Amino acid sequence: MARKPKQRGKHLAQGGRKKKPQRFGTQSVPNHPRQKKTLASLLRKLFGTAKPPRTAQQSIPYKTMHKDGICRVTDRLYSKTLAFGDINYQLAQNEVQAQILEAYCDVLNYFDSTIYVQLSFINQFGYMQDFERSIRIPGRADTLAFASNEYSDMLKNQLSKGNNGIIKLKYLTFGIEADSLKAAKPRLERIELDIISNF
Repeated sequence: MARKPKQRGKHLAQGGRKKKPQRFGTQSVPNHPRQKKTLASLLRKLFGTAKPPRTAQQSIPYKTMHKDGICRVTDRLYSKTLAFGDINYQLAQNEVQAQILEAYCDVLNYFDSTIYVQLSFINQFGYMQDFERSIRIPGRADTLAFASNEYSDMLKNQLSKGNNGIIKLKYLTFGIEADSLKAAKPRLERIELDIISNF
């Protein structure tokens, strides 16, 4: 009597080999329906489509960057980014600290529910040679040579005690929804002027 062959599981392909998971880059694409649904929602949120990006250009999460600094993030979202410098809050007097805090609160309170806002703080390592070159004082052959040498040594000493060559970059990004660039541009420029005047 002939024996009935065993049924192979659904995970086995023809020829008895296991199906290899689909791969995108170095990560496996999930096969479970719930994982696929989660991945599709994340991709749709980031890139506006459930399909994973195939090129570097497709992975950039914005539509257009205009020459005037306005970025078209999605079909209706337009944003602009401002860089701002550092202030020494800890060493300031109490009155100055109160003014800085009040100005910061005014800026945050300026943004209503129709304005998207994001603060970005980026630390980058710089080259110590570039910093030393920027503070180097050329040698002098006159009676003030000792003063310039002493001042140069003081700057180098302060540089060695500083932030170890870390360049701190600070950005404020704000965005609004509009039907077109023509409609978004005047409001973004008005917001930019208000921020610059208050911050």
